[in-house]
Amino acid sequence: MNDFTIHEDKGLSDRPYMQTKVPKRLWLDLKDVRAVDAYDWGGDNWIGELSVNDDGDLVSDDAEEERKAEYSRKRYITARATFDDKITVFSIAEGALLQFEDIAHIRISAASPEKIGGKNKATIFDGIGFSGMSSKDVPESGLMEGEPGTLFLMTDPYPERGKNDDPSLQLELYLDEPQFEELFATLVANCDKLEKATMNTVIELFENEMQASLNEPWMTSEYGLLQREGKDWVSARARIDGIQVAYSKPRPLLPVVEDQEFENDDPDNTRPTVITFTDEALTKAMRSVRARLGWVIALLVVLLVSLMLTA
Repeated sequence: MNDFTIHEDKGLSDRPYMQTKVPKRLWLDLKDVRAVDAYDWGGDNWIGELSVNDDGDLVSDDAEEERKAEYSRKRYITARATFDDKITVFSIAEGALLQFEDIAHIRISAASPEKIGGKNKATIFDGIGFSGMSSKDVPESGLMEGEPGTLFLMTDPYPERGKNDDPSLQLELYLDEPQFEELFATLVANCDKLEKATMNTVIELFENEMQASLNEPWMTSEYGLLQREGKDWVSARARIDGIQVAYSKPRPLLPVVEDQEFENDDPDNTRPTVITFTDEALTKAMRSVRARLGWVIALLVVLLVSLMLTA
């Protein structure tokens, strides 16, 4: 067994029954999508160690290295997501530990094009050759070697602040820089028109051999993240295979009924409720209706007077 292959006790005629960690497709429904523009003080924190000399001045123990620091701009997209499948965190000794149907935090950043895809540019079709009826030992480095994106388990995000959040899945992903900049600019320009966002990801996950053999694409699946004995870090390499963002025009607002405060001289609340329209187009429409009703009433009065005079 390695980090990508588990041999189980039961065996088949020619090989052991196994689980393999290979590229799997996970469709995400994105929520709370935001484009973030941030500036950070990017100092070199690990160059030299400051100390005080005999004259009381601060000096570095690495005089040849000059500390550099300046504000740096960072642009990224954040979201959270739900999905129809299940991801189970498990260990060999204890079995299932945690199960998730959502990702609490997603961060998408720009990367140079040659980084995304890693060494092998592996796809889910490559994974089919190492899972299900075709299961065989996955190489020690896995199929998605060098892929920069990561899905990981966060168990205690801020222990130094005394905050102990529930365990959650978090996802760091990357887009080629030109495509990222286009998406970022579009989100900023149309944030009020965002209607739906989905993302197609490929993630190295374990899958039961039987499920991998029999599941159809439209069926839900249960995937696994292995927690190795003695290790707290649980992760899997990940990549965006596609992202879709839909926009639409803002819908007209419905009329708002304003609550009226009645005075003591009107105990029966006989005064009418005031209705105001918060959308300009609806307000114009109501004015037009009132104007037409006024003409209709006037014509009815004229007709009634005419009938009375001829009677």
